[in-house]
Amino acid sequence: MSKRLLISEEEKKEIKKLYKINEGWLDDTISYLKSAGEDAYDFIKDKLDIDDESDEKIDDKNISKSDKEKIQSDISDMKSKDVNISGEEKISAKELFDKLNSKLNNEKLAVAIVANAAKESSLNCSAKGDGPPYSLNHPDKNIGGFCSFGLWQYNICGGLGITLVKDKGLDSLNDCEKQIDFMVSHVQKKKPGQKSIKGYIDWFVETIENPKDKESAKKKRNQWAASNLSIFDLDVDSIHS
Repeated sequence: MSKRLLISEEEKKEIKKLYKINEGWLDDTISYLKSAGEDAYDFIKDKLDIDDESDEKIDDKNISKSDKEKIQSDISDMKSKDVNISGEEKISAKELFDKLNSKLNNEKLAVAIVANAAKESSLNCSAKGDGPPYSLNHPDKNIGGFCSFGLWQYNICGGLGITLVKDKGLDSLNDCEKQIDFMVSHVQKKKPGQKSIKGYIDWFVETIENPKDKESAKKKRNQWAASNLSIFDLDVDSIHS
C-alpha cells in the first residue's frame, strides 16, 4: 500500500473540475480513507477510473534542435499572450472509428486507437491532462498548467506533442481533424502489422502511449473495447483473433 494518504489542494481542484464531483463527497471520502489507513489518492483514482500521468514519451529523434527551440518559443509566446486551450469538442466513438478506418482501412486497429482515446480523453479533442504536480516540473513548457492535450493526450513537455505541434501547428492541441491525421500518420510509420484488437491495443500502449502502469492501461482499454464492440458492428471473436 502506498504511504501517501493526502490529496493536495491542486489535485482536489482538478478532480472536482474534471469529474464534477460533489464538493462534500470528496472531502468526506478522503477523511474516511485516512482514518481507515487507506491511500485516498489511489482509491479515488481507481474509483473514478483515472489513469496515471504519463511518462515523458520518447520524442521524435528526427526533430532537430532548432525545430525544438522554435516550437518551445512558439509555446512560450502563446503563454505570454495568455492564449487559452479550453472548451470541449467531443467526438463519438463511431465517428472517430469511421475517420480512422477510412484512412487506415483496418477495423481492428481503428477500434484499438478509439479505445485508447476513450480512456485517455473521454473522446474530448480539447481535453487537458498531466497537470500539477507533473506539470510543475516543466514550468517553461506547460500551457495553463497542463502538459498533455487532445484525444490521445499529446505531451508537449517532452513527448509526442512536440512532433504534433511541429507538424500541425499549435492549434492542433484542440483540433480533432489535425490530431486524427497526425495519429494515423504516426501509427503507419510504426508499421503495427496484423493483429487482433487486443494485440493492437497492447501494441499501442507499449509503442505509442507509454504510460507508467502499462498493464493497467492495457486492461482498461481492452475492457472498453470488449464492452463497445456493438458500436463498430464487430463480433467478439475480433478481440482475440
